[in-house]
Amino acid sequence: MSDLTAILERTRWSDEELLRALERGATIVRYPYVISAVLASFKLESRAVLIEQSSQRYVQAIPYLLFTLAFGWWGVPWGPIFTAKALWCLIQGGEEITDVIHEELQSNTDYTT
Repeated sequence: MSDLTAILERTRWSDEELLRALERGATIVRYPYVISAVLASFKLESRAVLIEQSSQRYVQAIPYLLFTLAFGWWGVPWGPIFTAKALWCLIQGGEEITDVIHEELQSNTDYTT
C-alpha cells in the first residue's frame, strides 16, 4: 500500500481535501527507528504520518526515539551507527516526504480531470 493510499484511508479525505491541507502547510513525515540483536541490526521506518501542526512533528517522534534508544544500539557493529543516524533524524522531526506525496497527488488529480 502506498503512503498516499494509507493517509487517505486513515483520514477518510479525498485527494482534493488532502491537497488543500498540504497547501495550508500540513506535512507528511516518516520516523526512522532501529532494533538490534547481538549480530543483527534493522533500520525501519514508521508509516507516513500527516502532521497538521508543526509542533506535533516532534511529539510524534518521541516514541520512536525512545524505542531506538532502548533497542537500537545492541547490534555489533551496525547497531550504534544506525542508532546515531536514526536519532539525528528523529531530533530533526523525522523524514519529511510531503513533496513526494504532493507530486503523487498532483499526478492523480491531473489524471482524473
